[in-house]
Amino acid sequence: MRRRTMLGALGSGIAVLAGCSGGPEAEPAGAATETTGPGTELAGGAEPSPASTEADRPAERTPEEGNADRLRLLSVEAPPRVQLGEPARYRFTVENAAEAPQTVEPTVNARRGSSGWTGQDGWEPVEVPAGGRHTFESSTFTNEFLETVELRISQFDAVFPVEFVEKQLPLSEGYRDPLGREVAVEDVSVQSSYTYTRDDEYRVVELDGDLTFVFLDVEVVNRTDGSLQAPPRGSFTLMGGDETHYSIPMEGDAGYEARELSWGSRASGRVAFKTPGSLSSDDFRIRWRESFDGGDVGVIWTPD
Repeated sequence: MRRRTMLGALGSGIAVLAGCSGGPEAEPAGAATETTGPGTELAGGAEPSPASTEADRPAERTPEEGNADRLRLLSVEAPPRVQLGEPARYRFTVENAAEAPQTVEPTVNARRGSSGWTGQDGWEPVEVPAGGRHTFESSTFTNEFLETVELRISQFDAVFPVEFVEKQLPLSEGYRDPLGREVAVEDVSVQSSYTYTRDDEYRVVELDGDLTFVFLDVEVVNRTDGSLQAPPRGSFTLMGGDETHYSIPMEGDAGYEARELSWGSRASGRVAFKTPGSLSSDDFRIRWRESFDGGDVGVIWTPD
């Protein structure tokens, strides 16, 4: 069904939601939910009681007027969660409960964060036969920040959310952030000690007790034509077991440095953590989170 250019935002709505497939991490579709909200069906006024005065009587309707606006929103299907940058879609079904054909021309508006409603989707008018149904399919849309996008179907005052969550990646696959930096965790290694050289002297660093080092090999590339600052070391965290581990300073010259990056240049090095010695490299997931003017982004790398 052809979509058209959107109109302005309409009034606020009621919530209706049934799950369906979205991005790779979206939850599976649930059964469509039949719903009738305020104003979605007009069945005509009740007959007045004998004690009612003429002024109390509702305006009389012709049969054609009594059937007007009897369009019901039967269901809305949308992915509850979608990964950053992945395409999302939704669909909704309308039923004509009138005894004559009805024309429906819905629009959908979107609200991101604290911003106002903006146009998202619109469709050409569709005539739904008496007792018939019609399903409207959306265009695809994405979001680059961690936030919930609210979508509102005009005419039915129905609002439903789609939450954009952290991007899930395998090790060594890069993520392009809103500034144009490509961030990747190349490898994870577990070591009981590490060595470095200072003043031509070979040195060994070890941990006491049942602790071990975990190292992330991090690489950040500037994919823009200007200069950018590499993300800080503390923006990388390690999730292992039931805990989140935070980076520690690393002696020597192999540690990751958040330096200024010119066009095409890169910052690479190791980010170090202390963790229980009972964990292996396969037990960890690596999270990178950072805030930008438009919102927060997040990525999780998982070993194969």
